[in-house]
Amino acid sequence: MNNEKLSNDSLLRKIDEQESEINRLVKEGQFRSYFDFYQNGSQDLVCVVDLDGFFKEINPAFIKILGYTKEELLANPIRSFLHPEDVEKTAIEAQLLSESKSSMNFENRYVKKNKEIVTVEWTMTLSPVGDFLYAIGRDITEERRNNERLIANERLLNEAQKIAKIGSWELNLVTKEMIWSNQLYQLYNIEVKQEQNLYHEFLNLFSKEDASFFLKKIEQAIKDRKQFEVEQEIILSNNIKKWLNAIVIPIIDDNGLVSAIRGNTQDITEKVITEQAIKAQEAAVVEYRLKLITQERNSKFKNYVENAPDGIFVFDGSRNYLEVNYAAVQLTGYSKEELLQMKFGDLSPKEEDDELTSMVQDLETTGVLKGEMKIIRKTAEVLWCFLDVIKLSENRFLGFVKDITAKKNAEELIVESEKRFRKLVEYNEGIITIIDKDLKTLFRSASSSRITGYSDKEFKRISSSTYYHPDFLDYVKTKIQQSADNPGIPIDVVFQVKHKKGHYIWLQGILNNRILDKSVGGIIANLKDVTEAKTAHGKINLLKLRQLRQV
Repeated sequence: MNNEKLSNDSLLRKIDEQESEINRLVKEGQFRSYFDFYQNGSQDLVCVVDLDGFFKEINPAFIKILGYTKEELLANPIRSFLHPEDVEKTAIEAQLLSESKSSMNFENRYVKKNKEIVTVEWTMTLSPVGDFLYAIGRDITEERRNNERLIANERLLNEAQKIAKIGSWELNLVTKEMIWSNQLYQLYNIEVKQEQNLYHEFLNLFSKEDASFFLKKIEQAIKDRKQFEVEQEIILSNNIKKWLNAIVIPIIDDNGLVSAIRGNTQDITEKVITEQAIKAQEAAVVEYRLKLITQERNSKFKNYVENAPDGIFVFDGSRNYLEVNYAAVQLTGYSKEELLQMKFGDLSPKEEDDELTSMVQDLETTGVLKGEMKIIRKTAEVLWCFLDVIKLSENRFLGFVKDITAKKNAEELIVESEKRFRKLVEYNEGIITIIDKDLKTLFRSASSSRITGYSDKEFKRISSSTYYHPDFLDYVKTKIQQSADNPGIPIDVVFQVKHKKGHYIWLQGILNNRILDKSVGGIIANLKDVTEAKTAHGKINLLKLRQLRQV
Protein backbone atom coordinates (compact mmCIF):
# COMPACT_ATOMS: atom_id res chain seq x y z
CA MET A 1 0.00 0.00 0.00
CA ASN A 2 1.24 3.47 -0.92
CA ASN A 3 -0.88 5.31 1.65
CA GLU A 4 1.19 6.69 4.48
CA LYS A 5 0.04 6.01 7.96
CA LEU A 6 -0.89 9.13 9.96
CA SER A 7 1.18 9.78 13.04
CA ASN A 8 -0.50 10.04 16.44
CA ASP A 9 -0.12 13.84 16.43
CA SER A 10 -1.68 14.11 12.98
CA LEU A 11 -4.58 11.94 14.04
CA LEU A 12 -5.19 14.01 17.17
CA ARG A 13 -5.02 17.21 15.12
CA LYS A 14 -7.53 15.79 12.63
CA ILE A 15 -9.89 14.75 15.42
CA ASP A 16 -9.70 18.26 17.00
CA GLU A 17 -10.53 19.91 13.66
CA GLN A 18 -13.52 17.64 13.16
CA GLU A 19 -14.79 18.32 16.70
CA SER A 20 -14.44 22.10 16.15
CA GLU A 21 -16.41 21.86 12.90
CA ILE A 22 -19.10 19.76 14.62
CA ASN A 23 -19.36 22.32 17.48
CA ARG A 24 -19.55 25.17 14.98
CA LEU A 25 -22.38 23.51 13.10
CA VAL A 26 -24.24 22.77 16.36
CA LYS A 27 -23.90 26.38 17.55
CA GLU A 28 -24.98 27.70 14.20
CA GLY A 29 -28.02 25.39 14.24
CA GLN A 30 -28.95 26.51 17.76
CA PHE A 31 -28.50 30.18 16.81
CA ARG A 32 -30.67 29.68 13.75
CA SER A 33 -33.33 27.92 15.79
CA TYR A 34 -33.46 30.79 18.31
CA PHE A 35 -33.53 33.30 15.45
CA ASP A 36 -36.44 31.52 13.72
CA PHE A 37 -38.40 31.44 16.95
CA TYR A 38 -37.93 35.17 17.57
CA GLN A 39 -38.55 36.01 13.93
CA ASN A 40 -42.00 34.42 13.81
CA GLY A 41 -43.28 35.93 17.06
CA SER A 42 -41.84 39.44 16.98
CA GLN A 43 -43.65 42.66 16.07
CA ASP A 44 -40.28 44.19 15.18
CA LEU A 45 -38.55 43.85 11.83
CA VAL A 46 -36.48 40.64 11.93
CA CYS A 47 -34.45 39.57 8.91
CA VAL A 48 -31.46 37.75 7.44
CA VAL A 49 -29.40 39.73 4.91
CA ASP A 50 -26.73 38.40 2.58
CA LEU A 51 -23.51 40.27 1.90
CA ASP A 52 -24.76 41.25 -1.56
CA GLY A 53 -27.38 43.55 -0.05
CA PHE A 54 -30.53 41.39 -0.44
CA PHE A 55 -33.02 40.23 2.18
CA LYS A 56 -32.77 36.45 2.44
CA GLU A 57 -35.47 36.02 5.05
CA ILE A 58 -37.98 38.48 6.57
CA ASN A 59 -40.71 38.22 9.15
CA PRO A 60 -44.34 39.36 8.60
CA ALA A 61 -43.62 42.73 10.28
CA PHE A 62 -41.79 43.84 7.09
CA ILE A 63 -44.91 43.41 5.00
CA LYS A 64 -47.10 45.12 7.61
CA ILE A 65 -44.83 48.13 8.15
CA LEU A 66 -43.42 48.74 4.66
CA GLY A 67 -46.47 47.66 2.64
CA TYR A 68 -44.58 45.58 0.05
CA THR A 69 -45.22 41.92 -0.63
CA LYS A 70 -42.73 39.33 0.53
CA GLU A 71 -41.78 38.61 -3.07
CA GLU A 72 -41.02 42.32 -3.74
CA LEU A 73 -38.86 42.60 -0.64
CA LEU A 74 -36.84 39.47 -1.40
CA ALA A 75 -36.43 40.10 -5.12
CA ASN A 76 -35.06 43.68 -4.95
CA PRO A 77 -31.85 44.99 -3.38
CA ILE A 78 -32.25 46.65 -0.02
CA ARG A 79 -30.97 49.97 -1.35
CA SER A 80 -34.07 50.22 -3.60
CA PHE A 81 -36.23 50.54 -0.47
CA LEU A 82 -33.95 53.01 1.33
CA HIS A 83 -34.41 56.76 1.49
CA PRO A 84 -31.93 58.18 -1.07
CA GLU A 85 -30.09 60.16 1.60
CA ASP A 86 -29.47 57.02 3.68
CA VAL A 87 -28.09 54.70 0.98
CA GLU A 88 -24.43 55.64 1.49
CA LYS A 89 -24.38 55.47 5.27
CA THR A 90 -26.20 52.10 5.20
CA ALA A 91 -23.55 50.72 2.83
CA ILE A 92 -20.79 51.91 5.18
CA GLU A 93 -22.51 50.26 8.15
CA ALA A 94 -22.83 46.99 6.21
CA GLN A 95 -19.12 47.13 5.36
CA LEU A 96 -18.22 47.50 9.04
CA LEU A 97 -20.39 44.50 9.86
CA SER A 98 -18.72 42.40 7.17
CA GLU A 99 -15.47 43.09 9.03
CA SER A 100 -16.96 41.38 12.09
CA LYS A 101 -17.94 44.63 13.83
CA SER A 102 -21.30 44.64 15.56
CA SER A 103 -23.83 47.41 15.13
CA MET A 104 -26.12 48.80 17.82
CA ASN A 105 -28.77 51.52 17.46
CA PHE A 106 -28.05 52.19 13.81
CA GLU A 107 -30.84 54.23 12.19
CA ASN A 108 -31.91 54.59 8.57
CA ARG A 109 -35.06 55.47 6.68
CA TYR A 110 -37.16 53.39 4.30
CA VAL A 111 -39.70 54.51 1.69
CA LYS A 112 -42.92 52.60 2.13
CA LYS A 113 -44.96 51.45 -0.83
CA ASN A 114 -47.39 54.36 -0.24
CA LYS A 115 -44.38 56.74 -0.38
CA GLU A 116 -44.47 57.48 3.35
CA ILE A 117 -41.15 57.52 5.20
CA VAL A 118 -40.48 55.19 8.12
CA THR A 119 -37.45 55.42 10.41
CA VAL A 120 -35.99 52.14 11.76
CA GLU A 121 -33.46 51.57 14.56
CA TRP A 122 -31.37 48.41 13.93
CA THR A 123 -29.36 45.99 16.01
CA MET A 124 -27.25 43.81 13.69
CA THR A 125 -24.63 41.10 13.99
CA LEU A 126 -22.65 38.90 11.63
CA SER A 127 -23.51 35.19 11.48
CA PRO A 128 -20.96 32.79 13.02
CA VAL A 129 -19.88 31.70 9.55
CA GLY A 130 -19.63 35.29 8.35
CA ASP A 131 -21.85 34.86 5.31
CA PHE A 132 -25.04 36.50 6.57
CA LEU A 133 -26.20 39.42 8.73
CA TYR A 134 -28.87 38.91 11.37
CA ALA A 135 -30.82 42.12 12.08
CA ILE A 136 -33.66 43.27 14.32
CA GLY A 137 -35.25 46.66 13.58
CA ARG A 138 -37.68 48.79 15.59
CA ASP A 139 -40.02 51.33 13.96
CA ILE A 140 -39.20 54.64 15.70
CA THR A 141 -40.95 56.95 13.22
CA GLU A 142 -43.47 58.25 15.74
CA GLU A 143 -40.76 58.77 18.36
CA ARG A 144 -38.75 60.91 15.94
CA ARG A 145 -41.83 62.92 15.00
CA ASN A 146 -42.68 63.50 18.65
CA ASN A 147 -39.09 64.60 19.33
CA GLU A 148 -39.27 67.01 16.41
CA ARG A 149 -42.57 68.40 17.71
CA LEU A 150 -41.11 68.82 21.20
CA ILE A 151 -38.08 70.63 19.79
CA ALA A 152 -40.31 72.87 17.67
CA ASN A 153 -42.62 73.64 20.62
CA GLU A 154 -39.65 74.41 22.84
CA ARG A 155 -38.26 76.71 20.16
CA LEU A 156 -41.62 78.51 19.87
CA LEU A 157 -41.85 78.85 23.66
CA ASN A 158 -38.34 80.30 23.83
CA GLU A 159 -39.14 82.75 21.03
CA ALA A 160 -42.41 83.78 22.71
CA GLN A 161 -40.63 84.31 26.04
CA LYS A 162 -37.90 86.29 24.31
CA ILE A 163 -40.43 88.60 22.63
CA ALA A 164 -42.39 89.09 25.85
CA LYS A 165 -39.19 89.32 27.94
CA ILE A 166 -40.51 86.55 30.18
CA GLY A 167 -38.54 83.74 31.80
CA SER A 168 -39.86 80.81 33.83
CA TRP A 169 -38.36 78.87 36.72
CA GLU A 170 -39.13 76.18 39.27
CA LEU A 171 -37.69 75.61 42.76
CA ASN A 172 -37.75 72.24 44.53
CA LEU A 173 -38.34 73.16 48.19
CA VAL A 174 -36.82 69.91 49.46
CA THR A 175 -33.54 69.86 47.51
CA LYS A 176 -33.38 73.64 46.85
CA GLU A 177 -32.61 72.73 43.24
CA MET A 178 -33.77 75.32 40.74
CA ILE A 179 -34.29 75.13 36.98
CA TRP A 180 -34.49 78.11 34.61
CA SER A 181 -35.81 78.58 31.10
CA ASN A 182 -33.33 79.85 28.49
CA GLN A 183 -34.86 83.34 28.53
CA LEU A 184 -34.33 83.67 32.29
CA TYR A 185 -30.56 83.41 31.80
CA GLN A 186 -30.88 86.28 29.30
CA LEU A 187 -32.99 88.39 31.65
CA TYR A 188 -30.43 88.01 34.44
CA ASN A 189 -27.43 88.32 32.09
CA ILE A 190 -26.01 85.05 33.47
CA GLU A 191 -24.01 82.60 31.40
CA VAL A 192 -25.11 78.95 31.34
CA LYS A 193 -22.51 76.79 33.10
CA GLN A 194 -22.19 73.23 34.31
CA GLU A 195 -22.97 72.48 37.97
CA GLN A 196 -24.54 75.91 38.58
CA ASN A 197 -26.29 76.53 41.88
CA LEU A 198 -29.13 78.48 40.34
CA TYR A 199 -30.84 79.01 43.70
CA HIS A 200 -27.83 80.93 45.03
CA GLU A 201 -27.45 82.75 41.72
CA PHE A 202 -31.10 83.78 42.02
CA LEU A 203 -30.82 85.10 45.60
CA ASN A 204 -27.56 86.93 44.87
CA LEU A 205 -29.34 89.04 42.27
CA PHE A 206 -31.22 90.86 45.03
CA SER A 207 -30.16 93.01 47.91
CA LYS A 208 -30.29 91.34 51.33
CA GLU A 209 -33.48 93.20 52.15
CA ASP A 210 -35.19 92.25 48.88
CA ALA A 211 -34.01 88.63 49.14
CA SER A 212 -35.36 88.40 52.69
CA PHE A 213 -38.66 89.95 51.59
CA PHE A 214 -38.96 87.48 48.69
CA LEU A 215 -38.21 84.45 50.91
CA LYS A 216 -40.87 85.61 53.40
CA LYS A 217 -43.37 85.86 50.57
CA ILE A 218 -42.51 82.27 49.60
CA GLU A 219 -42.97 81.09 53.21
CA GLN A 220 -46.38 82.77 53.30
CA ALA A 221 -47.34 81.19 49.95
CA ILE A 222 -46.37 77.75 51.29
CA LYS A 223 -48.53 78.36 54.35
CA ASP A 224 -51.53 79.83 52.49
CA ARG A 225 -51.09 77.74 49.31
CA LYS A 226 -51.84 80.86 47.30
CA GLN A 227 -49.91 82.49 44.49
CA PHE A 228 -48.45 85.96 44.85
CA GLU A 229 -47.08 88.70 42.64
CA VAL A 230 -44.17 91.00 43.37
CA GLU A 231 -42.16 93.75 41.64
CA GLN A 232 -38.49 94.22 42.53
CA GLU A 233 -35.46 96.06 41.24
CA ILE A 234 -32.19 94.19 40.66
CA ILE A 235 -28.68 95.27 39.68
CA LEU A 236 -26.99 92.88 37.24
CA SER A 237 -23.30 92.01 37.10
CA ASN A 238 -22.75 94.69 34.45
CA ASN A 239 -24.33 97.29 36.78
CA ILE A 240 -27.47 97.53 34.67
CA LYS A 241 -30.63 98.04 36.70
CA LYS A 242 -33.78 96.12 35.84
CA TRP A 243 -37.28 96.05 37.20
CA LEU A 244 -38.86 92.59 37.29
CA ASN A 245 -42.41 91.39 37.89
CA ALA A 246 -42.73 87.84 39.24
CA ILE A 247 -45.86 85.71 39.55
CA VAL A 248 -45.14 82.80 41.91
CA ILE A 249 -47.40 79.74 42.18
CA PRO A 250 -47.08 76.99 44.82
CA ILE A 251 -47.10 73.39 43.46
CA ILE A 252 -49.08 70.98 45.65
CA ASP A 253 -48.22 67.25 45.60
CA ASP A 254 -50.53 64.24 46.03
CA ASN A 255 -50.23 64.51 49.81
CA GLY A 256 -51.54 68.06 49.80
CA LEU A 257 -48.14 69.55 50.62
CA VAL A 258 -46.36 72.33 48.75
CA SER A 259 -43.35 70.54 47.26
CA ALA A 260 -42.19 73.20 44.81
CA ILE A 261 -42.88 76.70 43.60
CA ARG A 262 -43.05 77.81 39.99
CA GLY A 263 -42.69 81.33 38.70
CA ASN A 264 -42.87 83.52 35.64
CA THR A 265 -40.56 86.54 35.70
CA GLN A 266 -41.02 89.43 33.27
CA ASP A 267 -38.71 92.34 32.54
CA ILE A 268 -40.89 95.44 33.10
CA THR A 269 -38.02 97.94 33.05
CA GLU A 270 -39.42 99.84 30.07
CA LYS A 271 -42.84 100.05 31.71
CA VAL A 272 -41.37 101.36 34.99
CA ILE A 273 -39.19 103.88 33.15
CA THR A 274 -42.24 105.07 31.22
CA GLU A 275 -44.26 105.44 34.42
CA GLN A 276 -41.42 107.31 36.07
CA ALA A 277 -41.14 109.57 33.05
CA ILE A 278 -44.88 110.25 33.21
CA LYS A 279 -44.63 111.10 36.91
CA ALA A 280 -41.66 113.34 36.23
CA GLN A 281 -43.60 115.00 33.45
CA GLU A 282 -46.59 115.46 35.73
CA ALA A 283 -44.33 117.00 38.35
CA ALA A 284 -42.85 119.24 35.67
CA VAL A 285 -46.35 120.20 34.55
CA VAL A 286 -47.30 121.13 38.12
CA GLU A 287 -44.22 123.28 38.40
CA TYR A 288 -44.91 124.70 34.98
CA ARG A 289 -48.51 125.42 35.95
CA LEU A 290 -47.45 127.30 39.06
CA LYS A 291 -45.24 129.49 36.95
CA LEU A 292 -48.15 130.14 34.62
CA ILE A 293 -50.41 131.18 37.48
CA THR A 294 -47.93 133.75 38.83
CA GLN A 295 -47.37 135.16 35.34
CA GLU A 296 -51.00 135.17 34.11
CA ARG A 297 -50.94 138.89 33.09
CA ASN A 298 -47.35 138.81 32.00
CA SER A 299 -46.50 138.78 28.31
CA LYS A 300 -43.91 136.07 28.95
CA PHE A 301 -46.69 133.88 30.32
CA LYS A 302 -48.75 134.26 27.15
CA ASN A 303 -45.74 133.48 24.99
CA TYR A 304 -44.96 130.45 27.11
CA VAL A 305 -48.55 129.20 26.85
CA GLU A 306 -48.64 129.79 23.13
CA ASN A 307 -45.59 127.63 22.55
CA ALA A 308 -46.42 124.86 25.02
CA PRO A 309 -46.49 121.33 23.51
CA ASP A 310 -49.81 120.50 25.22
CA GLY A 311 -53.11 122.29 24.80
CA ILE A 312 -53.74 125.08 27.33
CA PHE A 313 -56.99 126.96 27.80
CA VAL A 314 -58.66 129.42 30.16
CA PHE A 315 -62.41 129.65 30.77
CA ASP A 316 -64.67 131.65 33.07
CA GLY A 317 -67.37 130.67 35.55
CA SER A 318 -69.88 130.29 32.70
CA ARG A 319 -67.47 127.88 30.99
CA ASN A 320 -66.78 130.34 28.14
CA TYR A 321 -63.31 129.95 26.66
CA LEU A 322 -61.26 133.11 27.22
CA GLU A 323 -57.92 131.94 25.87
CA VAL A 324 -56.53 128.95 23.98
CA ASN A 325 -52.99 128.26 22.76
CA TYR A 326 -51.75 126.99 19.40
CA ALA A 327 -51.47 123.38 20.62
CA ALA A 328 -55.18 123.43 21.57
CA VAL A 329 -56.02 124.66 18.07
CA GLN A 330 -53.98 121.84 16.53
CA LEU A 331 -55.51 119.29 18.86
CA THR A 332 -59.17 120.20 18.19
CA GLY A 333 -58.90 121.19 14.54
CA TYR A 334 -60.87 124.39 15.20
CA SER A 335 -59.41 127.85 14.71
CA LYS A 336 -58.72 130.04 17.72
CA GLU A 337 -61.66 132.27 16.78
CA GLU A 338 -64.02 129.27 16.60
CA LEU A 339 -62.87 127.95 19.97
CA LEU A 340 -63.38 131.32 21.66
CA GLN A 341 -67.03 131.13 20.60
CA MET A 342 -67.44 127.82 22.45
CA LYS A 343 -67.82 126.68 26.04
CA PHE A 344 -65.77 124.17 28.01
CA GLY A 345 -67.45 120.82 27.30
CA ASP A 346 -68.87 121.65 23.86
CA LEU A 347 -66.37 119.25 22.26
CA SER A 348 -67.45 116.31 24.43
CA PRO A 349 -69.88 113.65 23.09
CA LYS A 350 -73.49 114.36 24.06
CA GLU A 351 -73.80 111.05 25.91
CA GLU A 352 -71.19 112.27 28.38
CA ASP A 353 -73.00 115.52 29.32
CA ASP A 354 -74.04 114.20 32.74
CA GLU A 355 -70.52 113.09 33.56
CA LEU A 356 -69.13 116.44 32.38
CA THR A 357 -71.58 118.33 34.60
CA SER A 358 -70.47 116.25 37.57
CA MET A 359 -66.80 116.94 36.78
CA VAL A 360 -67.38 120.70 36.61
CA GLN A 361 -69.21 120.62 39.95
CA ASP A 362 -66.25 118.81 41.51
CA LEU A 363 -63.91 121.42 40.00
CA GLU A 364 -65.89 124.28 41.53
CA THR A 365 -65.97 122.51 44.89
CA THR A 366 -62.41 121.18 45.16
CA GLY A 367 -60.62 123.57 42.80
CA VAL A 368 -59.01 120.64 40.96
CA LEU A 369 -60.06 118.44 38.06
CA LYS A 370 -58.02 115.55 36.72
CA GLY A 371 -59.26 112.83 34.46
CA GLU A 372 -59.70 111.34 31.04
CA MET A 373 -62.43 112.36 28.62
CA LYS A 374 -63.31 112.12 24.95
CA ILE A 375 -63.49 115.10 22.60
CA ILE A 376 -64.71 115.32 19.02
CA ARG A 377 -62.41 117.14 16.60
CA LYS A 378 -63.74 119.32 13.82
CA THR A 379 -63.08 116.40 11.45
CA ALA A 380 -65.48 114.25 13.60
CA GLU A 381 -62.52 112.18 14.79
CA VAL A 382 -62.89 111.12 18.44
CA LEU A 383 -59.82 111.62 20.65
CA TRP A 384 -59.02 110.51 24.19
CA CYS A 385 -57.53 113.37 26.22
CA PHE A 386 -56.14 113.80 29.71
CA LEU A 387 -57.41 116.94 31.45
CA ASP A 388 -55.74 118.78 34.31
CA VAL A 389 -57.73 121.85 35.40
CA ILE A 390 -57.29 124.10 38.41
CA LYS A 391 -59.34 126.96 39.79
CA LEU A 392 -57.37 130.23 39.65
CA SER A 393 -60.11 132.39 41.11
CA GLU A 394 -63.86 132.45 41.48
CA ASN A 395 -64.21 133.27 37.79
CA ARG A 396 -61.08 131.85 36.22
CA PHE A 397 -60.05 128.28 35.45
CA LEU A 398 -56.81 127.13 33.82
CA GLY A 399 -56.68 123.82 32.01
CA PHE A 400 -54.13 121.58 30.35
CA VAL A 401 -55.14 118.98 27.76
CA LYS A 402 -53.02 116.18 26.30
CA ASP A 403 -53.87 113.72 23.51
CA ILE A 404 -53.62 110.16 24.92
CA THR A 405 -55.51 108.39 22.12
CA ALA A 406 -52.54 106.22 21.09
CA LYS A 407 -51.94 105.24 24.71
CA LYS A 408 -55.61 104.31 25.25
CA ASN A 409 -55.72 102.24 22.06
CA ALA A 410 -52.59 100.38 23.11
CA GLU A 411 -54.03 99.76 26.59
CA GLU A 412 -57.28 98.43 25.12
CA LEU A 413 -55.33 96.00 22.91
CA ILE A 414 -53.36 94.81 25.93
CA VAL A 415 -56.51 94.43 28.02
CA GLU A 416 -58.26 92.41 25.30
CA SER A 417 -55.20 90.19 24.90
CA GLU A 418 -54.93 89.64 28.65
CA LYS A 419 -58.64 88.85 28.91
CA ARG A 420 -58.39 86.16 26.23
CA PHE A 421 -55.32 84.66 27.87
CA ARG A 422 -56.85 84.66 31.35
CA LYS A 423 -60.13 83.21 30.09
CA LEU A 424 -58.32 80.37 28.33
CA VAL A 425 -56.27 79.60 31.44
CA GLU A 426 -59.28 79.91 33.75
CA TYR A 427 -61.37 77.36 31.87
CA ASN A 428 -58.61 74.95 30.87
CA GLU A 429 -59.04 71.45 32.36
CA GLY A 430 -57.23 69.36 29.76
CA ILE A 431 -58.37 69.77 26.19
CA ILE A 432 -59.50 73.32 25.59
CA THR A 433 -61.44 74.15 22.45
CA ILE A 434 -63.39 77.19 21.34
CA ILE A 435 -66.21 76.52 18.86
CA ASP A 436 -69.17 78.40 17.45
CA LYS A 437 -72.74 77.14 17.56
CA ASP A 438 -72.28 75.43 14.15
CA LEU A 439 -69.45 73.19 15.51
CA LYS A 440 -66.80 75.21 13.66
CA THR A 441 -63.53 75.12 15.64
CA LEU A 442 -62.11 78.58 16.41
CA PHE A 443 -59.29 77.43 18.72
CA ARG A 444 -57.85 74.04 19.63
CA SER A 445 -55.22 73.42 22.32
CA ALA A 446 -52.12 71.30 21.68
CA SER A 447 -53.34 68.66 24.16
CA SER A 448 -56.23 67.88 21.81
CA SER A 449 -53.80 66.47 19.25
CA ARG A 450 -52.18 64.29 21.89
CA ILE A 451 -55.48 62.87 23.17
CA THR A 452 -57.38 62.43 19.86
CA GLY A 453 -54.37 61.74 17.62
CA TYR A 454 -55.39 64.32 14.99
CA SER A 455 -53.09 67.17 14.03
CA ASP A 456 -54.71 70.57 13.41
CA LYS A 457 -54.61 70.00 9.64
CA GLU A 458 -56.14 66.53 9.96
CA PHE A 459 -58.80 67.80 12.36
CA LYS A 460 -59.91 70.48 9.89
CA ARG A 461 -60.41 67.86 7.18
CA ILE A 462 -62.65 65.44 9.10
CA SER A 463 -66.39 66.04 9.31
CA SER A 464 -68.49 66.13 12.47
CA SER A 465 -70.27 62.93 11.46
CA THR A 466 -66.90 61.16 11.20
CA TYR A 467 -65.42 62.59 14.39
CA TYR A 468 -68.37 62.14 16.75
CA HIS A 469 -69.74 58.70 17.58
CA PRO A 470 -73.03 58.18 15.65
CA ASP A 471 -74.88 57.78 18.96
CA PHE A 472 -73.66 61.17 20.18
CA LEU A 473 -73.73 63.47 17.12
CA ASP A 474 -77.26 64.77 17.79
CA TYR A 475 -76.48 64.83 21.52
CA VAL A 476 -73.46 67.10 21.00
CA LYS A 477 -75.42 69.42 18.69
CA THR A 478 -78.20 69.65 21.27
CA LYS A 479 -75.73 70.43 24.07
CA ILE A 480 -74.05 73.13 21.98
CA GLN A 481 -77.42 74.70 21.18
CA GLN A 482 -78.28 74.53 24.89
CA SER A 483 -75.03 76.34 25.69
CA ALA A 484 -75.70 78.90 22.95
CA ASP A 485 -79.10 79.61 24.52
CA ASN A 486 -77.67 79.97 28.04
CA PRO A 487 -74.64 82.31 28.02
CA GLY A 488 -72.36 81.99 31.02
CA ILE A 489 -74.04 78.82 32.37
CA PRO A 490 -71.80 75.69 32.45
CA ILE A 491 -73.26 72.72 30.55
CA ASP A 492 -72.01 69.22 31.47
CA VAL A 493 -71.25 66.90 28.56
CA VAL A 494 -70.11 63.27 28.17
CA PHE A 495 -69.70 61.77 24.70
CA GLN A 496 -67.52 59.61 22.45
CA VAL A 497 -65.30 60.67 19.54
CA LYS A 498 -63.27 58.62 17.08
CA HIS A 499 -59.53 58.52 17.72
CA LYS A 500 -57.23 58.82 14.72
CA LYS A 501 -56.37 55.13 15.14
CA GLY A 502 -60.01 54.17 14.63
CA HIS A 503 -61.20 53.37 18.14
CA TYR A 504 -63.57 55.55 20.16
CA ILE A 505 -62.62 57.43 23.31
CA TRP A 506 -64.80 59.01 25.99
CA LEU A 507 -64.57 62.77 26.66
CA GLN A 508 -66.16 64.48 29.65
CA GLY A 509 -66.24 68.14 30.49
CA ILE A 510 -68.09 71.46 30.44
CA LEU A 511 -69.36 73.82 27.75
CA ASN A 512 -69.45 77.51 28.62
CA ASN A 513 -70.96 80.08 26.25
CA ARG A 514 -68.65 83.10 25.95
CA ILE A 515 -69.80 84.23 22.51
CA LEU A 516 -70.69 87.71 23.75
CA ASP A 517 -67.32 88.05 25.48
CA LYS A 518 -65.14 89.86 22.92
CA SER A 519 -62.02 88.41 24.46
CA VAL A 520 -63.24 84.87 23.63
CA GLY A 521 -65.99 85.05 21.00
CA GLY A 522 -67.13 81.44 21.18
CA ILE A 523 -68.23 78.48 23.28
CA ILE A 524 -65.40 77.18 25.47
CA ALA A 525 -65.21 73.39 25.75
CA ASN A 526 -63.06 72.04 28.59
CA LEU A 527 -62.76 68.28 28.14
CA LYS A 528 -60.75 65.41 29.55
CA ASP A 529 -60.22 61.81 28.46
CA VAL A 530 -62.23 59.49 30.77
CA THR A 531 -62.00 56.38 28.60
CA GLU A 532 -60.15 54.33 31.22
CA ALA A 533 -62.62 55.29 33.92
CA LYS A 534 -65.58 54.47 31.68
CA THR A 535 -64.06 51.11 30.71
CA ALA A 536 -63.33 50.21 34.33
CA HIS A 537 -66.84 51.23 35.37
CA GLY A 538 -68.31 49.07 32.62
CA LYS A 539 -66.27 46.06 33.73
CA ILE A 540 -67.41 46.51 37.32
CA ASN A 541 -71.08 46.70 36.25
CA LEU A 542 -70.63 43.59 34.08
CA LEU A 543 -69.05 41.72 37.01
CA LYS A 544 -71.92 42.74 39.31
CA LEU A 545 -74.44 41.57 36.71
CA ARG A 546 -72.73 38.18 36.45
CA GLN A 547 -72.71 37.83 40.23
CA LEU A 548 -76.43 38.63 40.38
CA ARG A 549 -77.13 36.02 37.72
CA GLN A 550 -75.17 33.39 39.67
CA VAL A 551 -77.27 34.12 42.76
